[in-house]
Amino acid sequence: MKNDDQYKKTLRVILISFMGLLVILLLFATWFSIQLTNVQQNIRSQRVTVVKGHDGSPGTTIVGPIGDIGPRGFKGETGEVGPIGPQGSQGIQGVSGQEGFSIKGEKGDPGENGANGRDVELCYINNTSTLGQRYSGDTTCNPIPVVQDESNQPEETVSWNQ
Repeated sequence: MKNDDQYKKTLRVILISFMGLLVILLLFATWFSIQLTNVQQNIRSQRVTVVKGHDGSPGTTIVGPIGDIGPRGFKGETGEVGPIGPQGSQGIQGVSGQEGFSIKGEKGDPGENGANGRDVELCYINNTSTLGQRYSGDTTCNPIPVVQDESNQPEETVSWNQ
């Protein structure tokens, strides 16, 4: 029980530390995004042009605002397909698996012959037209089991006239 309490305390400290780290990362990401936006605005607000003298001597640097961004240009034509690159190197060979084993056993000795079965007789149940079955020598006529098709609906009972 004492180990469970220690485990829970340790897990709680780790979770709180992780959450604190996430908060710090979120604050840093927000600060970095603001700084990046400020730099981009400063770059957009200035335009630097260097004018050279007639004889190629260094000229004057003029700083002015950047103009509006122009409309997007037309899409160019699709270029030709480049050549096919060389085939990559062959990957490493995998480890071979173990050989399988045969489940089939050796052929066994032939079994002994079974006892002779009893003959089945057809009969009428209680002197009706319903057909039944019984083993030779029995006096009770049993109903034939009803067969059902795939729809689980029983087939009609087999009957015939005496």
